[in-house]
Amino acid sequence: VLLAMIAGTLPANVLFEQVLNAKTLFFSFSTADEKLHAPNEFMRIRRLREGMRAWEQLWRLLADGPHRLSDSTNGS
Repeated sequence: VLLAMIAGTLPANVLFEQVLNAKTLFFSFSTADEKLHAPNEFMRIRRLREGMRAWEQLWRLLADGPHRLSDSTNGS
């Protein structure tokens, strides 16, 4: 698991945790050479397809119930 802070979304992340008491998960499938948010940003079609498959797998894992990312201190 790679944990990263993404500056543009950080304020929303804090609001979700403080106001809604909800954890957030950032899930990205671009690569560094695709220059996210740069003037010359692009995304390979292959990467988009890989990302769609990864999202499908993530939703299946989450639907299976408790998992290793669960907060064990509150039983969820």
